[in-house]
Amino acid sequence: MNYRTPILNAEEATLWEEKLLQNDETKVWQAMNAAGRGAGKKILQDFTEISSLPESPKILVLAGKGHNAGDALLAAEQILEMHPEGEVSILFALGKDGLKPLVAKALALLEKRERVSLFDAKKGIYGELLQQPFDFVIDGIFGMSFTPPVEEPVLTILEAINKNEQISLRAAIDIPSGLSDNLPAMVFKANFTYATGIAKTPLFRPENTEYTGRIRMVDIGFFEEDYSGGFSSNQHILNETILDPLRQLRPSTVNKKNFGHLFIVSGSTTMPGALLMSIQAALRSGVGLITVFTPESIATTLATSVPEAMWVPCPETSAGTLSSKSLALVKEKSKNATALLTGPGLGREPETIDLVSKLLKTIASPVLLDADALQIDTVQAASSRNSEFGSVLATPHQGEFMRLNKSENQPYNKMHLLNFCQRARITTLLKGAITRICNGRTTTCSTFGGPVLARGGTGDILSGLAAGLLAQKPEETPELILGQAAVWHGLAADLLARQQGQAATATTDLLPFLSEALREECTGCS
Repeated sequence: MNYRTPILNAEEATLWEEKLLQNDETKVWQAMNAAGRGAGKKILQDFTEISSLPESPKILVLAGKGHNAGDALLAAEQILEMHPEGEVSILFALGKDGLKPLVAKALALLEKRERVSLFDAKKGIYGELLQQPFDFVIDGIFGMSFTPPVEEPVLTILEAINKNEQISLRAAIDIPSGLSDNLPAMVFKANFTYATGIAKTPLFRPENTEYTGRIRMVDIGFFEEDYSGGFSSNQHILNETILDPLRQLRPSTVNKKNFGHLFIVSGSTTMPGALLMSIQAALRSGVGLITVFTPESIATTLATSVPEAMWVPCPETSAGTLSSKSLALVKEKSKNATALLTGPGLGREPETIDLVSKLLKTIASPVLLDADALQIDTVQAASSRNSEFGSVLATPHQGEFMRLNKSENQPYNKMHLLNFCQRARITTLLKGAITRICNGRTTTCSTFGGPVLARGGTGDILSGLAAGLLAQKPEETPELILGQAAVWHGLAADLLARQQGQAATATTDLLPFLSEALREECTGCS
């Protein structure tokens, strides 16, 4: 499977499915099983961010008549296969009559179970079902071909489910019911959307995040051959196979110099922790050598915390940030650097920002800018960088990006990001609920990670990880380096949340999970 796959609209996705499945009932049934059962396994994994699963989980399936309903029914069947004491209620939102043959086949599998109840919304036979508590609600009413409006009785069902506060996890199969390529009206509000086979464009619109929740790809083999259809979105989604090169054995003859030398020029007396976390993450990236240039008043203290790095105490400003006099020290040793990171804990003193701008114009290695190094002056310096110098990468969050792009108070806009990257000649990783990586031509999305990352310092870990990867492969395309960092960081966050939950964790708890994310197969982490 390719490490990234295209994000398609409804028409493009339908044509590609038809090309692959050729209306062959056997192939469609195999795809439905892969989608439904794959989603069921992922639903169980994601529930562990809340708690361990009850012995007898209660599941509600909202089913339509089409194949999306078949996927949802098979997801429930998979959960029961792994937890036979579970109880499933199936509400046929469009009525039980007239189900597509393969949906009826999926239903027949569930009906063999002992604790399965059926309800027909067309006949009004569901009483107080929608006000009851459930561990899971699995939405499979409408698929990608739905066109608004949402009509009764589905309108009432979705309203009631969205208001029910006794539901632990809301799972949409493929796409939340009511969402389409058109403007949404009434939509199922999911905690997770399990995109089955193909990621659809509505899932990636910022205004739809409240409906989609977090996006999980369910690979069912649709892109084992290269995609050759329409591609209007010009966007891809990453999967975890991007990390496969990092999971391979290293040659037995290598030494530390084979894995790059990262220079980190950052830190201040007021924010030493940000620098420290970026170094700790860089160490775990596999880089061979790290040299840290930081204000002399904190260098000695931090050096004892990270003895693996080499430390260069530098002149500092009265505010405790790096002085412009530090430039000579960095330049003196710069021939050894294969990449440079600056920004974590840097501070915004004009003299320090001027130092970064001069570094961009004089250091030939690729550079990664993060946090306080993301300023208008540094962007201008990056855009004027000599063509023979290495590339410039940036890892802003939305607020930092809006400041750099002079687009305050505006939500994410794909064209803003593309234009910025073209104009500034910077490959950008824009952090958010969906992380977007843009090289000025295309945009690639990572959906790994989640709210466990919504705490100070996780961005410093990401930038350290990315810079360490960059130092090892400075000749690699920046979008691949940033993609590997985003997926690795996000996978580690998923594993952390599944072991410790989303709330009661510290930022540095993420670090040990970087190793675990590489070493285990992570089936279902995507």
